[in-house]
Amino acid sequence: SSVAQRFRDPAQRSKASMEVGSFPTSAHPAHWLVVIVVLLMNVSVLLWLNHRKAKAGIITRHTWAAKRVAYWAYMILASALVCYLDLKFEVTEAVFCVRTYLLVFPLGLIDFYFAECRRVDLKVIAGSGLWCLTMYLRVCIVRQLVGPGKIAILSDFSTASLLKEALRYVVVLIFVGIFGDLIFSPAHRLAHHRRVYAYQHKVHHEYTNNLTALVLYHGSMFDDFLMPLTVAIGAVIFAILVHWSGLDGTLGTSNLTEMLMLFNTLFAHAHDVRCANLMFPLPAFLNFSAYHVVHHLNPDKNFGLTLPSDIIWDKLLGVKTAIDPAAFEAEMKEKRLGAAPTLLENRAKHREAEKY
Repeated sequence: SSVAQRFRDPAQRSKASMEVGSFPTSAHPAHWLVVIVVLLMNVSVLLWLNHRKAKAGIITRHTWAAKRVAYWAYMILASALVCYLDLKFEVTEAVFCVRTYLLVFPLGLIDFYFAECRRVDLKVIAGSGLWCLTMYLRVCIVRQLVGPGKIAILSDFSTASLLKEALRYVVVLIFVGIFGDLIFSPAHRLAHHRRVYAYQHKVHHEYTNNLTALVLYHGSMFDDFLMPLTVAIGAVIFAILVHWSGLDGTLGTSNLTEMLMLFNTLFAHAHDVRCANLMFPLPAFLNFSAYHVVHHLNPDKNFGLTLPSDIIWDKLLGVKTAIDPAAFEAEMKEKRLGAAPTLLENRAKHREAEKY
């Protein structure tokens, strides 16, 4: 088709800035090379970090400023690589999803390097693959319900285009977050039911206080599929609403937005709650990382990723599980359990070691 042909030809694609085209039927070898190299790198670095932390016995301290530079440097580098590859070489839906998840994974490795967590099991590689599968299913479902190629390829890197991309990301973050969390919260509550918890979700809660971003992918196989599926359903709902509004080219997702969304999701279990605000400044009750770490400290609280969705489901179910992270911190201090600094200030001993 003319649309597909336009996106196979880089010269024509430059004239079709932010247009939505159909995915081709085969991927260029350049994408496969990136997939293989990055997969091997992810496995090797994870093994090295586990060995280093087991052998060292101590955790190297870094200032928040240094961490922030490392996070941003990688996110910019990975995003630029994705934009370049998609602009120059054709890619299929499946390879697009796999490559995107593989390039997001190193951000978790960076967070693990900074974290006090001593070990992350290799099963997180498989877990990220299951998360990737839900992304592919979402892309396929949107193709069937709405039409092909609803992920725009960024080809204009002017200031105006990048500002438009920033707006796109904020809108997608808010609405996919709302729709996804309204489904995630009840599904997560069911995962904590006493009849199923020990067989599935308990694996994820092997990590409590010393979290790191890769814990997101640490769970049973069913758990690593079900939890991201709820967010994928939220994204499908958003895509349908955007299509009905006729704003596919403006508010639909793009290759860059997909990267930013996955970076933000990975920060939900980051070792430092300030990481989530790197992607978008939010108060603690809307900050995925600050809000969700409460759940790992007290599994009977905060089943969703934000306070509003938990309040809604608490009202519907006649229970009270939602708590603002700030209120939880005050409660922990009052009980002198010593875990509160982890919630909003990382850890007390970091206060002297880091410059804010």
